[in-house]
Amino acid sequence: MAETLSTQNEKVSNGRAGRVIGVLLLVLTSYLFGLARGRGEKRMSDYASLHTQYDQLDQHYSELKLQYDQILRDYPVLSAQYRQMQAQYAELKAQYDRIEHRTRTAQTKNKAGIED
Repeated sequence: MAETLSTQNEKVSNGRAGRVIGVLLLVLTSYLFGLARGRGEKRMSDYASLHTQYDQLDQHYSELKLQYDQILRDYPVLSAQYRQMQAQYAELKAQYDRIEHRTRTAQTKNKAGIED
């Protein structure tokens, strides 16, 4: 009967150890699932933040692209206006230079006539 008592004590002891190990495994598993969930939530938060930044950059790019396209459409017109104004300036400058030359020539003749 002594063997049966020690056998029973071992079974009880093994049962307690098994339950303790089982509880520890449950706690460890729960902890690991919590860590995984926390990491997943952090990744989702990071993803949401990056997605928001991407959307903002995409919006900014779209606005800049519209401005660029408008400038590209306006460039030929503005370039033609610039060339036209350049030609007008050259023509006016030539007229001014001729008038200035005549004025100087007339002043020189007047001075020469006065001195004579």
